[in-house]
Amino acid sequence: MSLREWLDWLKVFLRERYVIVSLLVLGIFIFPDYTAPGFAMAALVAAAGEKKKTGRKIFSLAVSGKFLLIFIADLAVTIIYSMSRVSSLLTVLMWLSMFSIYYALRAVITDNERFRRLMQLLTLCVGLLGLISCLQYIACAVLDMDYKYLHFWWFLDDAVSHFFPLRSFTDDMRSASTFMNPNIFAEVMVCLLPLCYYAVGKARHDGTKNLFVICILIGTLGTAFSFSRASYFCMFCLLVLTVIFIVKRMTKHQARLFISVVVIAGLLVLFTPNIFMDRIMKLHTGDASVKDHILEWKSAFRAISHRLIMGYGVGSAVSKQVMSSYGLQVLHSHNLYLELLLEGGIPALLTFAAPTVICLKNQICEMYKKRKNNLLGFCMFSAVFMFLIFGLSDYPLLTPGLIGSFILLMTLSDISMDLFS
Repeated sequence: MSLREWLDWLKVFLRERYVIVSLLVLGIFIFPDYTAPGFAMAALVAAAGEKKKTGRKIFSLAVSGKFLLIFIADLAVTIIYSMSRVSSLLTVLMWLSMFSIYYALRAVITDNERFRRLMQLLTLCVGLLGLISCLQYIACAVLDMDYKYLHFWWFLDDAVSHFFPLRSFTDDMRSASTFMNPNIFAEVMVCLLPLCYYAVGKARHDGTKNLFVICILIGTLGTAFSFSRASYFCMFCLLVLTVIFIVKRMTKHQARLFISVVVIAGLLVLFTPNIFMDRIMKLHTGDASVKDHILEWKSAFRAISHRLIMGYGVGSAVSKQVMSSYGLQVLHSHNLYLELLLEGGIPALLTFAAPTVICLKNQICEMYKKRKNNLLGFCMFSAVFMFLIFGLSDYPLLTPGLIGSFILLMTLSDISMDLFS
């Protein structure tokens, strides 16, 4: 294909409605977190044009979508008795706006080819985020540039911070890519990276497959430069799952190539400056953040014991108020499960668990009962599993981007069941 033919194809491709919607959804991760609700709702508006073209319902729900709405409804109930009703109302509105992702993608991803294209675009997005992170680290560690460049949208963040209180982390050598916090960047990446395997497995040309493999490697290395210890553990778990699932299906040549790639990626990380090993060793010696997390978990347990059934109300302002009563100035308890109990009590935990467990169950069935779709089942299972693992030491539902990554996983699960079951 000549350059002119390729550009003509790209022009036609970008005019497709499902491509526009997919790019708007992925824009949630590329642009600043505070723009995420706007991108989600814009995707829904763009998807509305598909109804005129195909007559397909926009507001259709599958199993995970129904339970997600029940979860959001449960969060809305907490507004009644919340310690900060404004914060709770804004949080519920944030969830509702991000739920637009579900409606938008289900309206336009209607066949196998569109699903494959979506996963390819997602893989390119992961590669871009990883590349930005790598360049940020090089700029600050090698070229000795200002730490503010560890945040890609620092100039927008500075402008917005005059009107809203934004908290950027620029006090150490940790890349955040397009996000305001390296931990948020790492949380999103460990959820998206497993999905990239599907694009590699379904690539129809060697050149395309090699491009997606490079995106995965760059995405992994970029995530490593966040120096998030939870992401290291998640990527180790992903490696173990990958070895169990993929290597036994490979030829000897493919297995040797895979092991070589893993070794090279590991060496690239190990040969980075001492900050990598320092972050790991502090888990053993116990740095301030580890000790703080333990105190936060203990305080959260005490607070939950007083209002186990209903919680204190959804929203970071509520959590901050509760934790401050125990002498801790933090926005959340740094644990997904404790935070759900703290904000919404047992009902919130159960309504959150329902779509997650259903998703895991469906993908396990895809892995072992239907060999044709076992790669997709593995990718989806691994992505949701990484999300849950990360939740042991952080709250991966704090920001619109994080909520968007979780809703995207649930949406892809429902779409995959519609298309491939």
